Amino acid sequence: MSLCKSLLIGVAILALAASLSAQSSTAGTETITGTVVSSGPALVVIDTDAGRKTFVVDTDSTVPSNLAAGSRVTVDFNRLSDDRMHAATVALLGTEPVTRTATTAPPSMGPAQTVTGTVISSGNGQLVLDSPTGRRTFIVDDDSHLASDVTVGSRATVEYHTLSSGRLHAGDVTMAMAAQPYATTPMAAAPAPARVRTASALPQTASDLPLVGLVGLITLEGAVGVRVARHTA
Repeated sequence: MSLCKSLLIGVAILALAASLSAQSSTAGTETITGTVVSSGPALVVIDTDAGRKTFVVDTDSTVPSNLAAGSRVTVDFNRLSDDRMHAATVALLGTEPVTRTATTAPPSMGPAQTVTGTVISSGNGQLVLDSPTGRRTFIVDDDSHLASDVTVGSRATVEYHTLSSGRLHAGDVTMAMAAQPYATTPMAAAPAPARVRTASALPQTASDLPLVGLVGLITLEGAVGVRVARHTA
């Protein structure tokens, strides 16, 4: 009888400990809803009513495989000792299309403007564009939405704001036309070299008979002259 009581007491203690452990693990859990800005193997960033939040994601986190920018999600998270937020569960609610009118410029930015041109360079936090009004340089940061297919040489449309410092901040950059390969002008074929007539022996159209006749005539006249001279003497 005492053995059965001991077993019952042990089971009760184990059940109580498990219950307390579960309560302690969920006591600090918070929940927030927002729109995914970016997601990766270590971090998930969402825009919420309280501002932009960044959550640590690891092997203990449950994250949908089809999570993408623009998705509406609910995040159950815990605050770590260093005040970072650890995502325990990320639940997918749906996907909202990202529209240009959904974003508003901060007070330090001017109204949105748009320009289209050819991309000269992209990287290191800036985008350089050749536009009909000249070359322009735009700041690109975490608040910029740069299409992945925008490359050097492509035609792009940039929605931007003018900062209080006068610099231009790119909001949305979308491709207007794919980069065109540089056209190479075919080289004209070299003209065929002019045919040069080489000197050759002239055709022998004249006969030697006139020369022979002339020599014979001279000989005959000489003979006649000699004969006349003899008779005269």
